[in-house]
Amino acid sequence: MKVKLLFSTLLMLSVATALRAQYFDPHTNLLGKKQIAHDYWHLPKAEGYTLDLGHGNKLFIPRANSYPGSKSGLSLLKPTHELFEAIQRTYDQFKDSLNNPLTVKKLQYVSYNGRVKTLVSQRPPTGEKTYYTSDGKTSIVKPQMDSVTIAKVDSTGEYYKAGVLVFTLNSVSDFNKVVSAGLVDRFIDSIEATFPAAVAKKPYWKNFVYGNYTLGNGQAINGTLKSVPNLQRTLSLGFSADIQNIKNRFVPSASIGISLFNNYKKQPDSYNGFGLYWTPYFFFEKDAQGKTQTYRNDFLFATYSSINNRADNNSKLDIYLPISLGYLIHRKGDFLEKNTFSLNAFGVKYGNATLKPYIYFNNFFKGVTPSIQLSISLGK
Repeated sequence: MKVKLLFSTLLMLSVATALRAQYFDPHTNLLGKKQIAHDYWHLPKAEGYTLDLGHGNKLFIPRANSYPGSKSGLSLLKPTHELFEAIQRTYDQFKDSLNNPLTVKKLQYVSYNGRVKTLVSQRPPTGEKTYYTSDGKTSIVKPQMDSVTIAKVDSTGEYYKAGVLVFTLNSVSDFNKVVSAGLVDRFIDSIEATFPAAVAKKPYWKNFVYGNYTLGNGQAINGTLKSVPNLQRTLSLGFSADIQNIKNRFVPSASIGISLFNNYKKQPDSYNGFGLYWTPYFFFEKDAQGKTQTYRNDFLFATYSSINNRADNNSKLDIYLPISLGYLIHRKGDFLEKNTFSLNAFGVKYGNATLKPYIYFNNFFKGVTPSIQLSISLGK
């Protein structure tokens, strides 16, 4: 029987959208109408553990979310011999149709709460042919390696658990010759044993975890697991030019200081930051001779800001979350009371322009004065 696509359905149940998008073909139709709330499959494929099986064959296990009883989140996959047996049964069912050595074959298997769906597909060779010669013998090189992808999901308990095995092979017919269930179980155990307990206790997104492993003598597993903090800190000099209305006076001000920004690599368009800024306010009034005098009143501000989807904020009006608390450290004139504080708790942002409401008060919220500040800033 010659087919391009062999599709065998045992039972059909939904799995998260990104699980399908990252590791499975759309043909498997793994998504139902309702998406699972706890979706841990949106992170990059590169985060996980690679085992070199030799001769170009590899196993990749994407990082899974930790849960009580499994630091690495991979204990769900064991014992893997049940998964191996399921893959072998699927291959045996269709091996007569998969005997062309040059076609690229995929076996995809999902066990969702014990219910199973599989997909078997093959793609014919491309028009381009590549040859290699070894020991005087010439062979044709396949355009792409075969793959076996296995997922196991359990959403019946308090914690959503899911694990994926991705095998890249020269030929799916060699699956049980290249790798054994016992080897994969030992690989999972080694990851579990070396997975940092401190990382397992933190939210998933706070660290990158990955490892590269090879097989040594006696199929000993050699390699190291690495954990890298997701957080990246940047110290920035910031300044702004501002204007606002305080007690029916238009008051320009300027601000200069430093901010420490926290940027999370897994959310590159989002950040939060803490800052300390000196901000002189300029009040103007005519003296007895009719000349305009300038009165400078200085605030020291401690600030916090949080931005999501920073790229979008450069092209649209959006609400963001700054928090600013200032104290009057230098007073000239009678425009502001002694011990005056300034407080801001949110704002509207468009590119480098912000519009923020402030209140000014003294002596524990006495003499409260509202204000709206328009600001053009850089680095804040």
